[in-house]
Amino acid sequence: MKKWPLIIIMAAIVGLILAFIIGQILPKMRTTSSDIEVNITDPALIKRGQYVARTADCVACHTTLEGETYAGGLPMLTPLGAIYSTNITPDKETGIGQYTFSDFKNAVKHGVRHDNKALYPAMPYPSYQLIPDEDLAAMYAYFMSDVKPVKQANLKSELPPVTNWRWPLAYWQALFDPKRDFVPETDDALLTLGQYLIEGPGHCGSCHTGRGIGFQEIALNNADSEEYLSGGHMPETPHDRMAFTMPEFINLSDADVAEVVNYVRNSWTNQAPEIDVDDVVKMRAFLAKKPKTSTDIAPDLSIDAQTKGAKQ
Repeated sequence: MKKWPLIIIMAAIVGLILAFIIGQILPKMRTTSSDIEVNITDPALIKRGQYVARTADCVACHTTLEGETYAGGLPMLTPLGAIYSTNITPDKETGIGQYTFSDFKNAVKHGVRHDNKALYPAMPYPSYQLIPDEDLAAMYAYFMSDVKPVKQANLKSELPPVTNWRWPLAYWQALFDPKRDFVPETDDALLTLGQYLIEGPGHCGSCHTGRGIGFQEIALNNADSEEYLSGGHMPETPHDRMAFTMPEFINLSDADVAEVVNYVRNSWTNQAPEIDVDDVVKMRAFLAKKPKTSTDIAPDLSIDAQTKGAKQ
């Protein structure tokens, strides 16, 4: 009987070692190579990439107030501590200047760094995996050729020991970020574009959908659950004891959505270009097709809805 404690301890150690080894392998299984040849000096491709980066809202999380654009350093607050956004300028020492296109694609779409370590899901790669490789190639050209390199070292997370290990994130990815493709809900081109912007680069569900036991989004699209975009509650953190709730989009008019989004994108150390009102209209058209609840009010679907913050 005295051997049982030792056997249990040895089994736990072996199990931990095995879990670690598998945790090193899983990220490599998510990565893919690409045969796309990206001409990073192509003006048209760079312009397209700038638009894709704007729809993905990269600048909002990777730029601090009065900081260098895309140089990172913005804290992502979690119940366990802050995680800081990284430098995604083309600086070769502290940014992504050494990334190949395949490295870039695997980080954005699959949540795997160039050293094959898993990225924290504070980055919305479950949504970004819907972005076509051609658009990622354009974004790669934009970042490598049109973004100013900034030498700024990345900040370490404030997560306590053990919880800051990266290899367990591979299991999170395996459980909550399976491979998926964009599936249009309709043949209507306008609704399909709006659906894509919301589910993919816009990653609206990251804030506007509830979270599960693993802090994963409980739904990534309408097909998953009617809870998709039904409002998300932000967890309390050591930095912010006043957790807030994100509203349902369907209860806001076009002008309300544009004003709220522009406000959020340029507040609390966020810094991002103002959205185009046409994008709001496209998203509204898609959201209007969602099932209504008893508390919903009739949405304003006017195509010519205008707002102060949006470009005319």
